[in-house]
Amino acid sequence: MLSQLIDWAERGLIPDALIRIAIRRLLRQRLRQDRYNSTEAGKLAFADAMRAVPLAIATGEANEQHYEIPADFFVAMLGPKLKYSSAFYTSPESDLESAEIDMLHMTMERAELVDGHSILELGCGWGSLTLAMAEQFPNSQIVAVSHDDSTASRLLSEVKHHRAWLVLRWGTTLESHNVAVVKKLVVGRLSSGSPGASASGSY
Repeated sequence: MLSQLIDWAERGLIPDALIRIAIRRLLRQRLRQDRYNSTEAGKLAFADAMRAVPLAIATGEANEQHYEIPADFFVAMLGPKLKYSSAFYTSPESDLESAEIDMLHMTMERAELVDGHSILELGCGWGSLTLAMAEQFPNSQIVAVSHDDSTASRLLSEVKHHRAWLVLRWGTTLESHNVAVVKKLVVGRLSSGSPGASASGSY
């Protein structure tokens, strides 16, 4: 039923006024759930629920909905960093750009990254974290794994713009900085002798 309603809404068959009412109702439900999740009981219930589900679900649908959409679509709707998984608003006055940057810094802090680490980023999205780490840690080697051509091509153009060191596909090396973009499942060997760290799935 819900999927049918969403389909009608996307095809313009439901008036905007009704869509806004539904959105407000869903937001109220989400805020109630978030308040509960912040309690000790809510945290325990969430942990129990996560133990009962598979590690990854509906991966095929996710590929179709996210990875096969042209980059220009996300450029039009996201912030300047193209970070689409989450943002961190430190105050009501925060805008999207500052919220993206604050979330990227929080991710790097929580991962306890240090300049000089060899960093493997599994699922680099549009490269927001990849480029932030390259700027923050100039002496690190970063291997960013991209799932499809569109995201990889976008990140490659950004890497070149930032004069980044680049390893593409099966290890072909181009001149410059410290970011490696590896398409599909080929990762390659990180440089030996340096500590390693992983920042996975934080687009």
